[in-house]
Amino acid sequence: MKAPVALAVLQFDWFHSITEKWGQVTSDMVVREISDVVRKWKRDSDVFGRVGEDRFAIIFVGVKAVSAQAIVNTLRDEIDEACNERMSGLLKFTISSSILDAQSGTLLGTLMRKALIPLGRAGKLGANISFVNGVYEQHLGLGAANDATFMAHG
Repeated sequence: MKAPVALAVLQFDWFHSITEKWGQVTSDMVVREISDVVRKWKRDSDVFGRVGEDRFAIIFVGVKAVSAQAIVNTLRDEIDEACNERMSGLLKFTISSSILDAQSGTLLGTLMRKALIPLGRAGKLGANISFVNGVYEQHLGLGAANDATFMAHG
C-alpha cells in the first residue's frame, strides 16, 4: 500500500495590495518571510515551491488532506505572526488554501488544476478560507469568541 499524498495550494489574500501600498521591496520581503516559515515547518519528505506570484504549493507525503489542513492552519497563524511582526502590526496577513488528496496515478498538473478551481471562488467567499477535497471551510485563526476577528464556520 502506498503512502497517502496531499497537495496544498496556498493563495495569499490581497497580495497585490501589498505591492501597491508598500512597494516591491516589501512584497519580496513578505515572500521571503513566508518561505522561511514554511521551510521551518516542512518535513524532509515534503516538497514546497512558489507556483505563482501569490501562490505556493506544498506536497505532503504520508499525509491525507485533513491532516494537511491542520498543518496549513498552523502555517497560516505562523505566517501572519511573522509578517505582522516584520510590518509592525500594519498588515493582517491571510491565506486561502485548497488541499486535495492525491489519487494514485494522477499527474501533478491535473491535481494542481483541480486544486486551483475552488481558489477561483475564494475571493467571493472572503479571506482566510480553505477547501479540503473541494469542501469549503473557514479558518478561525487565533481569535476568541469576544475578539473582533472571530468568525463562525460558514
